[in-house]
Amino acid sequence: MSVTLAELKSALAAEGVTFFQNEDDGTILFSFLHDGQLLNVFVELLEDGEYLRWRIPYLLCLKDAEQRPAVLERLLQRNLLLKLVKFCFDPETGEISAEIAIPLEEGQLCANVVTRCVYVICEVVGDERTALLEMIRTGRYPQSEQERIDDAVARLLENDGDGSAPDGSADADEEPRGQDDTTD
Repeated sequence: MSVTLAELKSALAAEGVTFFQNEDDGTILFSFLHDGQLLNVFVELLEDGEYLRWRIPYLLCLKDAEQRPAVLERLLQRNLLLKLVKFCFDPETGEISAEIAIPLEEGQLCANVVTRCVYVICEVVGDERTALLEMIRTGRYPQSEQERIDDAVARLLENDGDGSAPDGSADADEEPRGQDDTTD
């Protein structure tokens, strides 16, 4: 059972996506704005409707980026972590693209799959692009809130339990220890 172009267009329209269709090959194009940048998404039905591909070409360009090795390492980590979207790299042009590939084969295209793909391609990939741009600018990948909490807990656990802060100063909550000022 394959999916038709009409079914795909209907599912995208149900998600509120405004799109254009290339009449020659049936490719669907829609754009979205993320952090001031217009990103284009190409949606293709391949193999007679048995394979669906979502692709954002030119997500980033690393041709002359100083942080290229670190960014590529981070993209490999993200590819291992994220199940639905994969990041691709063209070494000749430096292009980074994002892609979702769904083999439909005997299955049907349900609304949940389209909803999930639209969300991942617009939000997850967009947020990753913002983080990678920050990494290219500063050399550091921005930490998530959970990572910041984990780092703070690790720093707290590093002290040896004597009540001192990691820098060796006395704990701010405790009163200084010294002679007792009270008289009997």
